[in-house]
Amino acid sequence: MLDQASTAPDIKGLYINGQWQQTAGQFDDINPSDGSVWARVPDASAAETRAAIEAAQAAFCDWSNRPFQDRAHLLARIADVWEGRVPDFVAAVQHEGGGHYGKGVFEAGHVAETFRAAGALCYAEIWEVLPSHHGKVSTAVRVPMGEIGVISP
Repeated sequence: MLDQASTAPDIKGLYINGQWQQTAGQFDDINPSDGSVWARVPDASAAETRAAIEAAQAAFCDWSNRPFQDRAHLLARIADVWEGRVPDFVAAVQHEGGGHYGKGVFEAGHVAETFRAAGALCYAEIWEVLPSHHGKVSTAVRVPMGEIGVISP
C-alpha cells in the first residue's frame, strides 16, 4: 500500500502475456505539486507494443469461449480487489498528478462499479428482436468483437 509519504511506486515493467517485461527505455513521471520525480515509467517500444497486441489477440479466443458465469465472476473479483486498493490509487493520484484527496476518491469511485456492470452484462440477453416488415422476425446477436487498444502518453 502506498502511504502519503511515498515518493515512488514499485513499477515492475510492462505486463505482457502474463509476465512482467523490462523495457530498454523509461521516462520520468513528474509530480506537478513539487517538481520531483514521482516514478520512472516503462516506455514501450514498437516491438513491445506489438507483443502486447499479439498477446491480447491470442488470449481473446480463450476469454470469449469461457462460460459467461466465469467471466462475470472474474470481473466481480477484479472489482473486489480494486475496492481493497482504493487508498493506494488515491495516494497515487495525489503524487502522480498533484491532485487532492477528493479528486482521487472521485476517480477511484467509478472503477469497481464499471467492472461490476460489465460482469452483469454477462447475464444479459445476447440477442434482440429488430423491427421488421411483413410479419418477418429479424434478430441481432451480440458477440465479442475482439481486443481493443489504447495508446496514451
